[in-house]
Amino acid sequence: MTSNMGRLAVVASLAALAVASSPTSAIAAPIATTGDAPVAVKQMSLLRSATHPVADAAAFEAQFESSHRGWSKTSWSSNNVATSRRASGASETAISATGWSCTLYQGPVTMPNGVSGSLRAETDQICSGSFGVQQTRGKLQRSSWSGFRGYSSLVYGTQTTSHYITSYWGVDCGGPNQGKYDYRFISQGFNSASGWTTNWSVYGGSQSQRFSCGT
Repeated sequence: MTSNMGRLAVVASLAALAVASSPTSAIAAPIATTGDAPVAVKQMSLLRSATHPVADAAAFEAQFESSHRGWSKTSWSSNNVATSRRASGASETAISATGWSCTLYQGPVTMPNGVSGSLRAETDQICSGSFGVQQTRGKLQRSSWSGFRGYSSLVYGTQTTSHYITSYWGVDCGGPNQGKYDYRFISQGFNSASGWTTNWSVYGGSQSQRFSCGT
C-alpha cells in the first residue's frame, strides 16, 4: 500500500512538471519580423487610406516631389524587373511583355499630438501602365544598442487598382515618462505584376526621428 502511494506521488509530480514546462502552457509574445530582433512589439494600425485619379503619372510625380522634398523614393518598373529575371535565367514566356512602373514615397515619423498621442507615418505610391493591383506595407522600428529593432507589428495597406494611393499609419506612443529612442518607419511596395519590392524603404535613406515613446 505504501509503495503504491509512493508511485502515485511520483507520477503526480512528473505530470505537474510536464505541464509547467510544456510550450503550450505559456502565451507567446508577438515578435518582430523580417530580420528584426525577436522582441515584443506594439500593434500598428492603418489609420486611413485614400485613392486618387492620376491622368499623367510623370507630371504628377514631378509635382509631388517638389512639394515633398527629402522623402524617400523607391522606383521599379517592368524594364528592370524583366532584366533581373533574364539574368536569373527565366524564360521569355515568363516575363510579362506589358509595361508598367511604380514609385513608393515615404515621409518622416511624426508625433502631431504629443506623447499622449501616436507615432505616425505616411506613404504614397503611384503606379502606371498594366501594374494590376497595388499595395503597401510597413512597420516602425526603434533604436537599440545593437541597432534598429521592431517597435510595431507589420501592417498591410489597402489593395487597389487605382493609380495613386496614400496611406497613413500609426501606433500609440505610450504616454509621458517613457524612454527616448530614435524611431523610423520602413515600408515596401507591391503590384501584382511583380510582387513586393526587394528592399525596405526608409525616409531620407536612413534617417530616424527621436521621441520619448519607450520600447
